[in-house]
Amino acid sequence: MKWVKFFSLACVLLVMGACGGTKQPVSAPVIKSFTGTSSPDAANASLLNVSLSWEVEGENLSLTIDQGVGDVSGKTTITTSAKAGEKTTFTLTAKNESGEVKASFVVDDLPTNKIVDIKAKATVQGSLDTQDLTLSEFFDGATDFFADAYRLEPLKEGEKVIVNLTGQGATGSEFDSYLYVVQETAQGAELIGEVDDLPGLLESYTIEAVAGATYTIIVTSYEPKDTGKYLLETNGAPIISLFRGNPYIIDAGKPSRLEWQVEGATSLELDQGIGQVTGQSVATGIINVNTDFTLSASNRFGTNTAKTTVLLREGSIDVTIDTTDTAEIIGPDKFAANSTVAVSLKDLATDESVAIIPVYATQDFEPDRMTYQIEVSSVTPTTPKTVLKTQATNPLQERLKQLQNEHISHLKEELELINKVKREGGQSISTQGFSDNCAAPYTVGSKACDFFIEGELRNTTLVFESEHAYWFIDDEYKTELSTAELADQANRFETELLPVIESNFGSFQDFDNNGKIFIVFGFIGAFGYVTSEDFLLNGTGDFESPYSNEGDIFYAAVPSVFAPNPDTGDPGIPKADFLDLWLPSTLVHELKHLVALGGRFALPQDQFIAFEDPWFEEGSAVAAEELSPYPSALSGYAQAAASVGLASPQDVRIVGEVDDTFSWYGWNFLHLWKIAEDRGQTTFWKPWTAGPEAGIENIEKNLGGAFTDFPATMMQWAATLLFDDTKLSILDKYDFQYDKLNLRDGPESETDPVYWTPLAYSPLEATVGATRSVAYYVGKGQGQTVTISLSSADAAPYFMVVRFKGELPY
Repeated sequence: MKWVKFFSLACVLLVMGACGGTKQPVSAPVIKSFTGTSSPDAANASLLNVSLSWEVEGENLSLTIDQGVGDVSGKTTITTSAKAGEKTTFTLTAKNESGEVKASFVVDDLPTNKIVDIKAKATVQGSLDTQDLTLSEFFDGATDFFADAYRLEPLKEGEKVIVNLTGQGATGSEFDSYLYVVQETAQGAELIGEVDDLPGLLESYTIEAVAGATYTIIVTSYEPKDTGKYLLETNGAPIISLFRGNPYIIDAGKPSRLEWQVEGATSLELDQGIGQVTGQSVATGIINVNTDFTLSASNRFGTNTAKTTVLLREGSIDVTIDTTDTAEIIGPDKFAANSTVAVSLKDLATDESVAIIPVYATQDFEPDRMTYQIEVSSVTPTTPKTVLKTQATNPLQERLKQLQNEHISHLKEELELINKVKREGGQSISTQGFSDNCAAPYTVGSKACDFFIEGELRNTTLVFESEHAYWFIDDEYKTELSTAELADQANRFETELLPVIESNFGSFQDFDNNGKIFIVFGFIGAFGYVTSEDFLLNGTGDFESPYSNEGDIFYAAVPSVFAPNPDTGDPGIPKADFLDLWLPSTLVHELKHLVALGGRFALPQDQFIAFEDPWFEEGSAVAAEELSPYPSALSGYAQAAASVGLASPQDVRIVGEVDDTFSWYGWNFLHLWKIAEDRGQTTFWKPWTAGPEAGIENIEKNLGGAFTDFPATMMQWAATLLFDDTKLSILDKYDFQYDKLNLRDGPESETDPVYWTPLAYSPLEATVGATRSVAYYVGKGQGQTVTISLSSADAAPYFMVVRFKGELPY
């Protein structure tokens, strides 16, 4: 049963004074309960039968329920339907001349048990099929045991599932059960977790899903199954995904309500004297002082809590925007503690629009996002004109995305090492000489050198020499590239790529003192990479690396790594496409890293501060691609990486660790590209790359033009994402567009994989929200004066309010 519980802190809990006032001729409605039940529809498996019932007090009542139910005045119960397998919220509205109240009942038919039993019977070792190879070491020599295998339903990337194992053996028995979690990807099966459980004890393991993986849970014991039992369950203590006041900044005596979303709870309780709210999703009431609330959600696995605060408004500042095509930035200087900025748009015509853009412009690490509240009147909410179509990923993008995330993980380890080397006084190879087995002379066709390629020592031969590079190939793959193909790549490097790097970002350090860089082809998982470990001496000392090749080196994949595979249906990349686009675009990307890392590594110890933060460094390497003859319009790489941010801008940060580092190559690129366009590409990139500062400090040091500080870059970028290439008249007044990019390009055909995902925005109406970067709300005028109240309790809130002629074309 689900109930809606109400609270009145002013009259019941806080007793702050008289609760009366002028008596109304008719009392406002009070919803005492709104609940229901659901069951499968025997005649239609896609539907649920839903029975709703309610108790409402008040006179002259008008009662309605949404979801197509309609008017229910005079009734206390009704039967309707909902879609099976989905979450459906029914809202009851009670209204009379003295007021209006609402309550909700949620039919949640989403699957919660993630385990599908695929083999829940006593087995022997040989019947474990592919899992036997993974687990054989644990069963070596065992002759009497069982193993039950279970497969998890498919998980989304990043989704977490807690697997709980409880031994059920008889008291005092020695029955001991084991749980193994096997993760299978295209690269093979891997044992990622194990739990050893004794009778009566609950032990847990948390699975965090990676892209494209499947998960199998195996429960086993060396003891015969009839000597004991086990209990296997998924998920643990309840998950509270939302708990907030709406509104959370209010005038004293005005109503607010608490809202929450909780999964897996058998008991819900609010403090401040409210008590049990199990089965409900809202509680409504009035406060007269700032009040902290705690929601406690419990089940047999434990209790989780969440806190929120409802605040009293402490003042308001008025801002007027009376002229069309006007953008107003409302920053921290306009806000006092718990205050509101009231924005007035006089006579907003029916052919005018207004956009409210909350921006987490400081990108502080704490808190993770900026919270805000919007109240609005006399605006018609604007709904996006087209269904949001996320950028269609290249067939290789998911594979590349996984490889890129692995690359970032390795990069962070490298940066930790070389930061330590620089700060503690370690010397690079440039100051100690170059003496390994790949020293001069270099004779094409006969010079043989050993290189560590992805940690494996490989034999290579020098197969080509150009003005600024020696070209080696793994001997096992020497037939994959002809002399003509190598000459073509060398020509692209010398005439198209190297000039972009040197004119915009800087020059190589030549750590190995041979006047050129090495380009080494081999069988690697990515298109190519560079590693800062090569700046160190090869060895096992504190300032050395056992996998260093001691030089300025780019490692490139041979074409067969990404070749199409007809047997598996993998479209891959044809050799011509690989050589014409993917290899040179990767080379210019990685060469930018080589220049940036090498330049800072070569700084004297007393001048070194840090290597650039990866969330900026990776976006800048995509900028190198954009400046070359191999931009994103050809590969779609930046478009795919930006798609999550454009489709859900409030969920993706610019600064700091994020769940999906792939966004750095698109979302963050768009931010940096706007800065570089404003400052001038050659003016901005070279000193920014050199440092020695890092992060926001380095960006602010190199700003100019329209930008005075980092928040200013965030504000301009946020507006550019909304207005770029819209052809609206506001672009005649403000530089809210890119010079080279076109975010409104759209797919040219159903099979076109290269276009920017349309930016997501929401209809402008009263809302409480939070953003990690930026959010958008858009509405149209009604020929009346519009009042918009913007509130935030955060330390440094930023909003942009834009009044513009016309409407967005998307």
